[in-house]
Amino acid sequence: MMSLLDKYRDQDKMFYLGNWEGDWYLLPDKDKTRDAPQERIEGMIQWHQIRFSALRQAREKFPDSRAKVYYYIEMNRVTDAFTHGMKRIVNSVLPHVQTDFVSLSSWELQEKSKEDISDIFDYINSYANYSQEIPWNHKIMIGEFGIPSYRFGFDGEKHADANVEIYNKYMSLGCEFILYWAMHNNEHKPDGSPKGLWLINDEGEKVPFFYTIQKMCLEQGQGRLDQ
Repeated sequence: MMSLLDKYRDQDKMFYLGNWEGDWYLLPDKDKTRDAPQERIEGMIQWHQIRFSALRQAREKFPDSRAKVYYYIEMNRVTDAFTHGMKRIVNSVLPHVQTDFVSLSSWELQEKSKEDISDIFDYINSYANYSQEIPWNHKIMIGEFGIPSYRFGFDGEKHADANVEIYNKYMSLGCEFILYWAMHNNEHKPDGSPKGLWLINDEGEKVPFFYTIQKMCLEQGQGRLDQ
């Protein structure tokens, strides 16, 4: 972290450091029916405390660096806690650590209503201990979302429409950082065919949603995606 702030001290760059789908760290067997073990919860609390402390020290050493390094904690089983009161990162780790952002790998949320997602965001914010280091008002970001193309018979336009709907829903709730999974497909059905979690398909062709995102990047600030 110090090397980033030092090396790029004269450049307006932002770096985001965090973890991937942290609730699986608490549940390595992915058994969603049980609470996370207390020893794993305590280990994760210490892990995040050490990492964020290191970032704070780096910021103090290079206070004039134009580069910025931000920290996030990613969760992926928030609804287990929200709906069933189970021990997950959101209610067992977040209250005890500081972070700049919370990231959601949002497969469990993305097709819920805007109202239901808003309630879950409020739930997350009630536990989160945010730093005061970031310029954004909304501190929940979406680390993963995506509807695979196979669900629409690999119809590219329908695939794009479904993902635009989810993107706009998150955008309307204030998320300023939203990542689609993925550039290239990484999952296959039992018969070996691709699920179509892609912007570039297995023939090397850019699918319609690629161009939708490209348009959004070229027209930053419009606040929503339109086909």
